[in-house]
Amino acid sequence: MNESRELARRLRMSFVPTDVCPYCEKPVGSEARLDHIYPVSKGGLSMHANLVFVCLECNQKKSDMTLAAFVKIHNLNRDAVEAKLNQLGKEF
Repeated sequence: MNESRELARRLRMSFVPTDVCPYCEKPVGSEARLDHIYPVSKGGLSMHANLVFVCLECNQKKSDMTLAAFVKIHNLNRDAVEAKLNQLGKEF
């Protein structure tokens, strides 16, 4: 798990943050976080398709939840979240 997180730290430099969080659709802000869409704790890999910049608040709320659980628990618009992630070329 630590190797995957270290790889994510290195990959972070090659990512350009978006202006809007793909989860809550609010501005990402200056404290954007690189999130593993499918969590490392559940076998997610540190690869471009599984990493996305999100706002600090969503990153903290999501923690190690799967995307499906996060969307359900926080009553987010699943179709909108999936459309945004698709647009960004992400897998989930």
